[in-house]
Amino acid sequence: MQAAEAAGIHGFIASMPQGYQSRIGEKGINLSEGQKQRLSIARALIKDPDILILDEPTAALDSEAERSLFERLPEFVREKTLFIATHRLSTVSACDRILVLDENRLVASGFHHDLIESNAYYRQIFLRSQTPDVGLAN
Repeated sequence: MQAAEAAGIHGFIASMPQGYQSRIGEKGINLSEGQKQRLSIARALIKDPDILILDEPTAALDSEAERSLFERLPEFVREKTLFIATHRLSTVSACDRILVLDENRLVASGFHHDLIESNAYYRQIFLRSQTPDVGLAN
C-alpha cells in the first residue's frame, strides 16, 4: 500500500470493487496509460532495488500527478541510486545530478540551476519547455 501511495495509484486501487485483489486484465487493458505507469512504478518500489531505473516515468501523467509522485518518491529511494531518463525537465529539476545528452554524447552534468547558467544547450531545452505549445502552422 505504501508503494501504491508513493506512486499515486492507491486511491484508484482502493476504489475498485475488490481493491488490491481486483483483476486488471492482460497487459492492463482496462487501465489508462497513466494508471499503468503508476502501477508499474509501485511494482518497482515494492521490489526495493538498490538501483532503480525509470524511463520516461511521467510521460502519461499530468503535471499534478508528476509533482505528487516526486514529492513521495524520495522516501523510497533514500540511500539508493535512482536513474531517470526523460525529456521533461520538470521531472529532473530537483535531482542531485543531471546528465545532459546530445546525440548520445554527454555534454554537461550538474544541478538544474547550475546547468541553466552554464550550459547553452540545457538552457535552450529549458526555455523551450517553458513555452506552451502553439500548434503547427499551415
